[in-house]
Parts: sequence; C-alpha cells; structure tokens
Amino acid sequence: MTGVTVRRLAVLLLAGFPLLASLPAVALTISPIMVELSPQKKVASLRVLNDSAEAMTFQAETLSWQQTGSGDQYAQTHELLVAPTIARIEPGATQIFRVMLKGTDSRDTEHAYRLMLEDVTQETATQPGEVKLRFRHNLPLFVTPRQPVVVNSQWRPCAASANKGCVQLENLGNRRVRLSSVAVEGPGWRKEIEGGITVLAGATRKWLFDLKGNQAAALRVIATSDIGEILQAVELPGSTP
Repeated sequence: MTGVTVRRLAVLLLAGFPLLASLPAVALTISPIMVELSPQKKVASLRVLNDSAEAMTFQAETLSWQQTGSGDQYAQTHELLVAPTIARIEPGATQIFRVMLKGTDSRDTEHAYRLMLEDVTQETATQPGEVKLRFRHNLPLFVTPRQPVVVNSQWRPCAASANKGCVQLENLGNRRVRLSSVAVEGPGWRKEIEGGITVLAGATRKWLFDLKGNQAAALRVIATSDIGEILQAVELPGSTP
C-alpha cells in the first residue's frame, strides 16, 4: 500500500446522548506511508492531498526511533532535514514535503526514524456541542544500510509468570523485520498472539500469552513476514504453573 486516506469527523452531543455524526468530512491522502532513504538516495518526497472543502495547516518534524524493553522510543534528531517544516494546504491542493539525509551515511545497519505530520490548523468557531478532532500522523522512515541485507532472526523463550508463556524475537540482522502474523502452537491447540509488528535491526520484541491448562510440552512459534517469508518454527519449552 503506497498511500492512506484519513477523515476528520466532528462529534455532536444532542439531547444528552452521544452521537457520532459525519459533518462535511475532512479527507487527507498521504503517499507514500513509509519513506526510505539510502546513501545513494538521500532525498525522498511525501505527497499530501487535501481533498476537502477547508484549508489545513501541517507541521512536519523527524524523530529518531529505537526499540527497548519498554517499547518504542522517539527522540529529537539532527540527522535529517524536512522541508517545508510547516505548510498551509488549500482545499483540493497538494503539498510536497521533502526529507533529506544530512551528510554521508556509511552505517552497516539500517536506522529507523519517524516522520511526524501534525495538524496545527487554526480552528474556526464551532457549534455548541461540536468537537473537532485533530490528527498527528506518525509515519515510519528508514535509512537502508550500505551493506547487503542480512536476515538473522532468532526465536527464544523468555520468563513468564504462572499460566503464561513468553517468546521473544531477537533481530540480529541489519534490517527491520515486519511480521504480519505470530502464532504459538501446542498439542491440540493454536493461539494467534499478534501481528502487524516491526522489529528494528538489533532490537528484541517479546510476546506474552495465556497457556492452555497445565501446558508442559514444548511449544512451537510460527511467524510470517509481510513479504511472505515464513520464519523458521522453533521448539520452545512450555511453562509449568
């Protein structure tokens, strides 16, 4: 998928009952929804179409993106430039935001960032009981490594409390791993635990899940990447309560 369209709605409260009403919708199309740069391609463009009847103003910034045991961590970065940093987009008009990699990037591991587009439109007066919602669009941005892609992902067990199981994926490669599905299996049962997850290069992601009864046999984890690659199933020790 190369683009995404979002709509901003107004929420009305009438006669004391909450009612979600679609007033003249504010549609926004962003393309692409993931930006990639490289030592050879140091500039990329993001297209934002305001397909609505009102002007909108967006502020753009870039943040570094890391993953730790506590989840995704974002921080200010001076490694990228984005222009313009703020733009007013008239109804039916398109704005191009350009992102540029500063200096020479010679890293052997992919680096991850986020491109933030925040709606900073100055709101007009609203009707009584009307609330207008604003969105902050958080888009992934990657700088690919100079070396060939190395895929090296290892599934391992991790500590869990009673009646719980835990598996973790260690991404030892030099590029992100995008998982479209993750499941665990035991004798006579299967549990889908989570999908749509990106594990950055050098990062570890854990999944906790409920065990079925007094599961003591080995478990098996099966994961599929979004490019159709089935990651190797690994036998994991079950947990005994």
